[in-house]
Amino acid sequence: MVILMPQEDKVRTTLIPGHAILDVCIKEPDSSIKIQKQKSMDSTVICTTNRKQKVLGWLKENLLPVTEMNDNIVFGNVIILPPYQVTDICTNSPMVAMQLVNIMNKMPDDYNPP
Repeated sequence: MVILMPQEDKVRTTLIPGHAILDVCIKEPDSSIKIQKQKSMDSTVICTTNRKQKVLGWLKENLLPVTEMNDNIVFGNVIILPPYQVTDICTNSPMVAMQLVNIMNKMPDDYNPP
């Protein structure tokens, strides 16, 4: 299950694995609440390359043994596909995915890799 929660001027994405869900209740949002569309990065090659370098640098700074394979970021059984957002994480382990989402969400917007 993916939950989008507004926080200030951003939308926070939370991933909850299916086996952890006990009950689901769907509610209509209050008419006074405006759901903002999540801003997507410009998909130009330069923006994607910059994002890839930022994510690689951030993961290495967090001591993860990441490598590059073609256009993908790889470590262990995880592959992060372009454009390298939390929604682009591919793995067969929900726990690993959640930990990686947490690490990537903590990356500052103005982060510049060393």
